[in-house]
Amino acid sequence: MFGKKIGIWFVCVGALSLLLAGCISAQKTGDAIEVRYIRCIDGDTFICEIPGAYPPGLMHEVRVRIRGINAPELHDKDPELRRQAEESRVSLSEALSKANKIVLKNIEKDKYFRILADVYLDDVLISP
Repeated sequence: MFGKKIGIWFVCVGALSLLLAGCISAQKTGDAIEVRYIRCIDGDTFICEIPGAYPPGLMHEVRVRIRGINAPELHDKDPELRRQAEESRVSLSEALSKANKIVLKNIEKDKYFRILADVYLDDVLISP
């Protein structure tokens, strides 16, 4: 019974991944997509919703990695790097929360199947 549940879970995750890949690939790399901020993962990754990208009732949240930013890891062994990682997470979270408009451009998929994009907050590119 447990094996069957795991199999169903993998099928569902695979189907959602294909759906996300289709939504992303349907966009030209130069297209701009306005998103709704949900929460911040760390100093270079956040979760958002892409309005209209999914049929009603399916998962709406996607991870976005900001192109050009490489923040320290929250789980680093070095306490100073962990402190810097938390500061960068808080800073990004505040900036995303305060933005009236969040737009993704030059969208790609990274090696962890997140969206990799240039991120604009109120028409200002936030990465170098």
